Amino acid sequence: MDNRRRDERMELELEATSKTLPGGETASIRANNVSLGGGYFVTEQPPKKGELLLISTGNALEMLGEVVRVVDHAEGLFGFAIRFIGSDDRGFGVDGSVQDVRNTNGNGLESPSLFCGWNFELKRVNEAAFGYYQRLARVHAYVTENYWQDLPLESVAEVAAMEKTYFSTFFHEKVGVPFSSWLQYLRISKALGLMGSGDYSVTEVATRVGFDNLTTFRRTFKKWTNLTPAAFRKMAKPC
Repeated sequence: MDNRRRDERMELELEATSKTLPGGETASIRANNVSLGGGYFVTEQPPKKGELLLISTGNALEMLGEVVRVVDHAEGLFGFAIRFIGSDDRGFGVDGSVQDVRNTNGNGLESPSLFCGWNFELKRVNEAAFGYYQRLARVHAYVTENYWQDLPLESVAEVAAMEKTYFSTFFHEKVGVPFSSWLQYLRISKALGLMGSGDYSVTEVATRVGFDNLTTFRRTFKKWTNLTPAAFRKMAKPC
């Protein structure tokens, strides 16, 4: 990985929460600057050097890292620097960074996504439902193959051979989240991969993942990540 890229920091005001692993307390924090490799955060409840923290922002974006420094920041506030755990750190791989920590510490985290130190996970999802219920299995296959197209609820309900209102209730009950939330999550996760590649403009990314309105894409992206597409692109790339 390009070390310069890892160390290139950007200043931003990012509201988030941190949780000490395994099974520690949750605290409110604010980012002063963040890069792919790490960041500097401010909080009223300082962590300890060497602790592992899971930092969460937006609806689904998480960063796993190690506290490397804690300092006095201002009256009543403390600053701490964190080094995100990625593929070139301590042998944790992209396919195993969070999984390995979970197996060691038992914190119950989901499996990781495709970003070094950055994980994008939709919580409260019962993935087993897609395998257990044949109708939902058909929906899963159909949506993952056509997420970039217009997918009105009526058409997806037809795939499941259900009436629209009943399908909406059934999906929410069995999967754990509304269909609209699951579809948004899927589209934004695809957008993260495209933006990390650097091959497409934000407008092209929005179109490729199913948004025909750039304003809607930016608003939805920020809902899930608490970042604008431009800010995310500056500080994150796939490993």
